[in-house]
Amino acid sequence: MVDNDLAIKISSYELPSEISAVLSAKGLSPAVLQLAIYVVRSRLRRSRQLNDRDRAVKAFEQLSRHLTILEPTPGEIELAAVYEAKAQALDLQLDTGESQLLAVLLSRNAALFLTGDKRAIVAIEEIIGDQFEHPIIGCLEQVIAEIVQLTNVQHVRSQICREPAADRALTLCFSCTAHAVSITSALEGLDSHIQALRSNARRTLLLSNNLSGLVP
Repeated sequence: MVDNDLAIKISSYELPSEISAVLSAKGLSPAVLQLAIYVVRSRLRRSRQLNDRDRAVKAFEQLSRHLTILEPTPGEIELAAVYEAKAQALDLQLDTGESQLLAVLLSRNAALFLTGDKRAIVAIEEIIGDQFEHPIIGCLEQVIAEIVQLTNVQHVRSQICREPAADRALTLCFSCTAHAVSITSALEGLDSHIQALRSNARRTLLLSNNLSGLVP
């Protein structure tokens, strides 16, 4: 399952076919909430960070053709509300879309939850980290690392550096102000962010720094 933040970042960088290839290689296909189709498209069209919003919207339209649409059940919506209330009580960030995906994740035994929101991962760790038999949440940096391995670093770098304001951390990881970047340097930069997040989400964040952690 893919949240709005990750769908926005992947579309901003025009990497829809790459993430589809990564997930299909693991025997998976991306799924989103029905409302996400409208929310992501709207946020891309209104973004003040992107240099080329039209290209990003077009990339999302391409991605959306490969998406499975999820509709939470009433029970899952109630469970999501419980998660949101717990997050608010602990002053943690967990929005409605993420809480509903989390409820679907657990109630339907889904394989993976990919999110571009690190704060949501930390919130999930605090709220229900003890309910996971093994980590099944992946972050944006793990997705990008896997795409680098699947394609090549210069291709991914060109896509990211085209939109340097979309995600400042990724812009730094790929040295967008330099002439070039090595795959070692880029992966080390991504890994530093992953490890920092893992220190606060040991029970929830995938153990591997790429999506190979999905394979039993």
